[in-house]
Parts: sequence; structure tokens; C-alpha cells
Amino acid sequence: MNLNDVRKLLDAKICVGEEYLGRQVETCCGSDLMSDVLAFTKCKTLLCTGLANMQVIRTADMTDLCGVILVRGKLPGEDMLKEAAQNKLPIMSTEYTLFEACGILYSNGLRGCSRKAEEQAMSDSKSVKMHYDVAGDDFDRAGEASAGLKRLLQKIGVPADIIRRIAIGTYEAEMNVIIHAGGGQVDAEIFPEETVVYISDQGPGIPDIKLAMQEGWSTAPDHVRQMGFGAGMGLPNMMKCSDDFDIQSTVGSGTNIKMKFKHISEDL
Repeated sequence: MNLNDVRKLLDAKICVGEEYLGRQVETCCGSDLMSDVLAFTKCKTLLCTGLANMQVIRTADMTDLCGVILVRGKLPGEDMLKEAAQNKLPIMSTEYTLFEACGILYSNGLRGCSRKAEEQAMSDSKSVKMHYDVAGDDFDRAGEASAGLKRLLQKIGVPADIIRRIAIGTYEAEMNVIIHAGGGQVDAEIFPEETVVYISDQGPGIPDIKLAMQEGWSTAPDHVRQMGFGAGMGLPNMMKCSDDFDIQSTVGSGTNIKMKFKHISEDL
């Protein structure tokens, strides 16, 4: 779920930060006690609150919240709007109460940020799913999908060496989508025995997959190379890191990649 999905569910008004509504939301916290927010929230948490003061902005900055929802129709003052804009913090306002807003988000799949909520999410199904939309040429947000997947795997308790391979393979795929495809999607499904990562885009496609799989072969433009990317190691690294690698591409239609990672640690 991203912030724009939240906006639609809560029929919320955008107060500031419309350009950041593509941000992913991993968990939600409903509280008017900023001490609780400091104690229990994680990165990528959405805060729903009835407070509309500068301490909300300060707390959001300290805890790396992805956004704030003001409930009961409350609106931020000019000082809040100015500070939120400087901190790149999206703020929205909904007419729902705190209880109602959190209930709507929970019923649509967004979980709380307590350990109990994490354990419940794991036990509710045989697998845990994650979805990220990846914007083309958005290097400021590059790595959000792979970092989010890494955090989730750490919470579940997947062995560290397996997480490392999954994170590297997913990051390489994410960067390819940003550099070459103009955007796409990263989806992951975590099972007890393995993690499966799907990458899809609607970009130009790959004319010669065999050639693209060769180490050092790249079509990355110069400005990308100057940032340290585009060395032609993306696809080879994905195949190297995964236990099973499949790529399908059609010129003019896009590319789909599927990687499987078994949860069998070499350190055991």
C-alpha cells in the first residue's frame, strides 16, 4: 500500500507533499502520544493522529515516518506546513475519527507496528506478500523496495546470508527498472522455505537476452555511469544471487523476471 492508496481509502485531503504520495507504507500507528510514536514505530510507518502541532513534525522527522494523517478534519497550521515541506513529509487530513481511520486501513491489509501485529501477520497466512511501485529515473528513492524487503525478512528471521543474496538480487533488478524501463513493479512473496521475487516493467524490452546476460555488457547512458551504475553486472548478479532465475522479455512490451531464493543457509 502507498500513501495514495491511503488517501483514497480515507477520502483524505492533501495538505502538503502531494509529490510523495507514491511512498510505500509498511505499518501504521494511531496515537496522540508522541512518546509512544517514538517508542514503537519503525521506518515507513504512517501516523494517524488528532494532534496538529509542531511536535508531530519533529517526531516524524526523528522516526522517519512516511506520512501523517490528521483525523477529525483537523488541518495543519502554516508553521506545520512550512516545516513539513522542508522535511519532505506528506500530511493529509480526513474527517474520520482516529478509531475509524485505523480500522479502515487495518481492514484493507495495513498492519500495526507492534511485535504482536507482526507475529499475527505471519500466522494469518502461509506466505507474506510485499509490493512496491518503482518510478523510472527516480534515483532518490532507488533501493526502497530492496531495503523494505530486507527489513521484512529480518523480522521473519530468515538467515542473514540468505537475506544478503535476496537484497542484492532485488536491488540490481530495481536499479534496472529505474535506469532502463521507465518504471515498473517489484513484488515478493515469502514462504517458510523460500522467497520469490517478481520484477515487471512495461519498458522497451531486451532484444537479445543472451547478450544482455554477459558480464560487462550495458546500454546505460553516461549520466547513469557517472553515478556508479550501469556496469553491465545487473542481470549476471541477479542470476548469481538466486537459486532459480527466469527472464522473459518482448521488445516494445517490457520485461518480466522471476527469482527464487531458498531459505537454506550456507552458514549452518
